[in-house]
Amino acid sequence: MSLCSMMILFVHMICTFHTNTSLFFLYSHVFVVFVFHLNSNDKKLNKNGQFKGKISPPSLGGKKVGVFSTRTPHRPNPIGFSLCRLDKVIINNKKKGNNNKDNKTTFQLCLSGLDLVDGTPIIDIKPYVPHYDCVGYDYNRKQKGTNTDDVRVPQWVDSGLQKRRSVTFLPEATQFLQDLTTSSSQTPPLKFYGSHTPWKDTSSEQAVEYIKQCILELLSVDVRSAWQTRKARDGKFQAERSSRVKEWKGEGGTDKKDAIDQTISFCTQQIDNLLVQYTIEEPGSAYHEKEVDERSIGSGAEDIVVVHSISLI
Repeated sequence: MSLCSMMILFVHMICTFHTNTSLFFLYSHVFVVFVFHLNSNDKKLNKNGQFKGKISPPSLGGKKVGVFSTRTPHRPNPIGFSLCRLDKVIINNKKKGNNNKDNKTTFQLCLSGLDLVDGTPIIDIKPYVPHYDCVGYDYNRKQKGTNTDDVRVPQWVDSGLQKRRSVTFLPEATQFLQDLTTSSSQTPPLKFYGSHTPWKDTSSEQAVEYIKQCILELLSVDVRSAWQTRKARDGKFQAERSSRVKEWKGEGGTDKKDAIDQTISFCTQQIDNLLVQYTIEEPGSAYHEKEVDERSIGSGAEDIVVVHSISLI
């Protein structure tokens, strides 16, 4: 499952062949196979034009391991897959006289726990079947859960994934989220959170609680290499390549760069219709007071995230 369980999205699909999409309702989870379309594989080639066989995972503080022992998106074939919950299927059946000139059936999958970039190409969707997808599955069902004694991962993977960076919301960011619950706009500010969505949150307060939890989960997980960690500390991790952010203009028709405080080098992250502005504070900064594990220095695992402000896009 995704490390960000509160991340939700739509997968839009067009069928050029006959299929009974209603059978999707019989499954609770699916695998989504996709392309890492925004990675920089062309920059990962050596001087001979060959793909580099080693990368630096975040929990090793700069040490390198083979690419096939990691889940990095920078792979010879940039294909990824993710297990997520299938919450709902919306089917748009073909109708005579509609604008669907190609006479194709379209449908949407409402998924949660899938942290993909907006516009990610989807290659395939496969149902999750624990009988052969879950290691240690109890066929006799004599005990709850599964037996994972046979599952083995490197220690640096296990310890790294158990760590979460602390995330702090400054008052301005917290106030913005609270104001979303009292918005008088007839158009809901969020696309994926609220009572108007297929997920049907029971109240605007619950929707804000979920979006805040999503921000916490997403920013607390550090999956960056040592080089990317240094880049994030300098405020150079931006959501600039998102199509939504590229099109966004600030209030009054100003460009998005004018709507963002330029006195601080912010990192930015798009979540739903929100642009989150945050900084990465390493040990020794004014925001960082806790003791750190010396073995993690350089990996970024001991950094904390400070959310300064949030804007609608």
